[in-house]
Amino acid sequence: MPVDYSPLLSHGITSQSSYQEQPLTIKTSNLNIRISQIKAMRIQRRHAPTISMANCGRKLIPNVAPVLAITKSGARFSGTQSCNNQHCPNCMAASRQKRIDSINQGIKGAQKRKMKVFFNTFTCPRSSNAKEQANHLSYGFKCFIDKLTYRLRKQGNALYFVRANDVTFRIEQREIYHQHLHNILAIKKPFQSYTEYRYRSIEDTEYFLRNGFNFNNKNKLVVSSFDECVLLCWYDVNKTKDIKISFQAQDVQEVRPGKKSRTQLSQYLLKFWSMGQEMACFAHKEGKHGKLTTKYRSMSFMQLMGWIEQGHPRSIAIYQEYLKAMYGHRTIGKSHNWKDLIDDEEEEEEEEKPPEIVFSFSFEWFHLIQNMNNAHKNYCATDSFLVTCFSLYNTDRIDRIEKLFMSSPTGDNLKIFLKKYCPL
Repeated sequence: MPVDYSPLLSHGITSQSSYQEQPLTIKTSNLNIRISQIKAMRIQRRHAPTISMANCGRKLIPNVAPVLAITKSGARFSGTQSCNNQHCPNCMAASRQKRIDSINQGIKGAQKRKMKVFFNTFTCPRSSNAKEQANHLSYGFKCFIDKLTYRLRKQGNALYFVRANDVTFRIEQREIYHQHLHNILAIKKPFQSYTEYRYRSIEDTEYFLRNGFNFNNKNKLVVSSFDECVLLCWYDVNKTKDIKISFQAQDVQEVRPGKKSRTQLSQYLLKFWSMGQEMACFAHKEGKHGKLTTKYRSMSFMQLMGWIEQGHPRSIAIYQEYLKAMYGHRTIGKSHNWKDLIDDEEEEEEEEKPPEIVFSFSFEWFHLIQNMNNAHKNYCATDSFLVTCFSLYNTDRIDRIEKLFMSSPTGDNLKIFLKKYCPL
């Protein structure tokens, strides 16, 4: 398969031939993922609360020539403006592999230095107010890190962390949103047990005793492990906000050494950016009569978009409210010292990049694709065109794209191309 068509398809080509070929139908797992992505993008373009999300990938950066790049993972236009919102199907996977590598290498570096690494989940009660819950988790995690860092510094210890936000929805009940945090915590030295200097309330004492905490003969809390210290700090942070959390709903586990464990953990932490998993959730069906996952059970963000695709009216308002609530909040974050765990000479070898086929083409073609309305089954022409090019790439028929760009940039040629080859 040729690697680069750009010398053939420079900006000067303006052949006047028309485009006429036979239709083609293919089925591949990667293509099905991209089709689900395009369906999700159609929902985003219709219902996103911001213009940047609605127009993601549809406008050129000024003074940048349009380029079509196709690999085994998808097709994209480079030189276009993106919304950089990690809830956007187009943008969510853009930096995923880089982040997975960073987490993998950080965990590997910590374990190489004989540090203890823990995977931790924090939850808070389900809420009907997405913005309030997002603010609480964001501020609460900052306070938690301050408390935990202070405790470790008193022991001459140091903390390294990665934090990722996640959310599930229950669209048929009042408390819709369940936002929670998945964290990786690494400590430089072994944890040292300590005894609190203050007395706990009778209510707290009874609650801690029921959950396996120990007190000395002076009724002061003895924190004997890092797990207990983490849970205790999170409990205290929530108590200042009059939020009662359950220890059973929180989780702290030590990460086992090994590449498989690191990879699985980093992918789980970044599951929101796992294109295959999340796009599969978009069309995931279970339960009676083959219906989409039942609206009375928890669902992911992509499953929520799937309900919008099915025409569920309340899902649109929930989708928009959640995106507005998350404005200004980072969905993932790392401590400043996380990079200290990554040794350049010890970085795992990067996988060889898949061959990329690049097409440079005229501005006229891009503006035609950009501005064409209802090009194919009410999908944005930009999205339909990209999934069509990816479909042709999967069948080793890149020459169809070459012939299109060599033909005259007219709406009829583009409509014929999409009608005969678009898998939507």
